[in-house]
Amino acid sequence: MKIRILKCGFHSIPYILHGKENAALTNKSLELCKSSLKILGEESASEDLSNNYQLNGLHLNKMLSFKIIYNLEENEPVFISGLQRIGDNSARVFSRYYVFKKYRTIPSRSNLYSKLDDFEVLQNDIEEFSTEFPFLFWSRERGTSFFKGLKRSRPDVFSEWTIHPTKVEIIYPKNYQGIFYFNKSSKPANYFIENELKA
Repeated sequence: MKIRILKCGFHSIPYILHGKENAALTNKSLELCKSSLKILGEESASEDLSNNYQLNGLHLNKMLSFKIIYNLEENEPVFISGLQRIGDNSARVFSRYYVFKKYRTIPSRSNLYSKLDDFEVLQNDIEEFSTEFPFLFWSRERGTSFFKGLKRSRPDVFSEWTIHPTKVEIIYPKNYQGIFYFNKSSKPANYFIENELKA
């Protein structure tokens, strides 16, 4: 998998593929990724969930894809986003998602359901991985209110996504989160929820 230039002009660098460094990247691109992760560790150190963004907490070995979105003109990272394998045919989108401080905006009605890349990285993940991993989900500890607004406001992206009516136990025991899922499989969503998402 090679670097993509997004419509917003940033470069999407697939640093990790199937838990390993992407062998298709040049040494220069790999160095950009590694320097971005160093900046990530330093910048996030004083934030909530800071351990998740240190190198050992990123769980890169569990990522089907881990992308560094990079601004080459300014020579700096914009955000990171992982697609984390959960089960044999399921994966979590926006895993270890982090926007670098320079690129953050104050949430408002006009931008609450938007992202810097207009969800292009997500759509690329679906294109690249949904054949092998047909059950993709986004999870939030706070529940599904955000997902309801997102589905209502962005049908161009999320018309085929479904909000699960109750919180689901995922990955770890007693870790209940609201989920928003895309199911390309012929199997019902509950099959994946019961057999792959739970600890």
